[in-house]
Amino acid sequence: MSGYHAELSPSGADQWTVCTAAPNAQRGIPNKSNDDSRGGTLCHQISEEILKDGTVAQDYLGRTLLFWIHPESDSSGEMWSDEVGENPDMCLEIEAELVVTQDHIDAVVTGTEFIKQLHSLHGGELMAEQRVPIGHFTGEQDAEGTTDVLILTEKRALIGDFKYGRNKVYAYDVLEAEHTDFITKIHVPEKVRANLQMASYALGALEKYGLCYDWTHVTMVIVQPFVNHVSEYTCTIEELMEVRDFLALKAEETRSNPRFVPSPDACHFCRKSGDCAAQTEAVAALALDGFTDMENAAPAKQPDYMLGNLYALLPMVSDWCDAIAKRTRDALSAGLPVTRDDGLSYKLVAGKMGGREWVSEEKAEEAMHSMRLGKDIMYERKLLSPAKLEKFAKVKKAKKGEQAEPPAIGPTKWERLKKLIKQEPGPKAIALETDPRPAVSSTDGFDDVGSDTDLNSDLF
Repeated sequence: MSGYHAELSPSGADQWTVCTAAPNAQRGIPNKSNDDSRGGTLCHQISEEILKDGTVAQDYLGRTLLFWIHPESDSSGEMWSDEVGENPDMCLEIEAELVVTQDHIDAVVTGTEFIKQLHSLHGGELMAEQRVPIGHFTGEQDAEGTTDVLILTEKRALIGDFKYGRNKVYAYDVLEAEHTDFITKIHVPEKVRANLQMASYALGALEKYGLCYDWTHVTMVIVQPFVNHVSEYTCTIEELMEVRDFLALKAEETRSNPRFVPSPDACHFCRKSGDCAAQTEAVAALALDGFTDMENAAPAKQPDYMLGNLYALLPMVSDWCDAIAKRTRDALSAGLPVTRDDGLSYKLVAGKMGGREWVSEEKAEEAMHSMRLGKDIMYERKLLSPAKLEKFAKVKKAKKGEQAEPPAIGPTKWERLKKLIKQEPGPKAIALETDPRPAVSSTDGFDDVGSDTDLNSDLF
């Protein structure tokens, strides 16, 4: 089966099942990577090689992953710099490069060791980076998705997915929170379903391998090493089929009845963001909502639920603002005019100078030594933070055939040091009641809403 990058991809299911016009709107717009996504790609690459080939994580320290594009075919990919042979016919452009750090390795070790333990617990066959068909429910011929981990047992398929971001993601979606019915006073339990991306992989595994097994259940596991988070969800095959029907219905809608439905989830990763009439109209309507007399801007009385509705839309407004700013900068950088309806135009001007740095620290250090400057002038001493010091208390994984070196800080010493560590609680964040985290007391007052570091934190 010849696979290609599906328009209705598993990773984009949260978008195209809400805004069914998004696939068509984004067609032809390249999906550009950034530092965060490249870091995730690097960790995924190492994880794949460890699970497939049995490579040692620590051996990757200092290696460089190159992110290339091929202008003629519009294709892109990655390769290790030390594996690039001399090939004059390889007309690739290096878009970016990233060096493997100890933080990358530690995260990868945590993730892959968890998967190995999961495999040991359940048995069966472990496979990494497996392409599975998804066209049987999306309607795209030969479309495929790639799952990070598959563990196939006689009665159960386990789908594993590494997330190397720092915002928690769950293996299930909460459709309805646990509550008491307002009218009947009857207790209504929480209603959940499988994470749509994970469900897509599970459906692909069922289509590809299901005839060889007698599966009754599917377990989906998301592993997030950087935030020490694991989320697991198990459902029956019958329940999975209900998700398949929902995905198939929405997939058909993208072709036969596409609708623009701007929302924080749908707009956040949309490549059309900032150049979408529906999104702009929604943001403008939000800005004007609550005013009855537009000439005098007289505020109308708002219902009690309005504040919650407005807050839920802030991520979409923030994304729209960022996208408009980027479009404007890109246009001016390309020499294109950006004007207002009053005839005034914008231009690029010199911004604030960056911080001063040495051209070469080695040469600067050498020059200072030749001037006989004292060490108290040249250097400053700073105590390492607990997070950085803890790395010296961990045993580094040894290479095959070699004995692991003991940590510089032994367990007894580290326990003594831990007693000297304090950690202030983070600022209170705003979240929906469906969020798995418990609510905190508000008797001590509430922190400034501006302390939320990422209004889109629940999207990752």
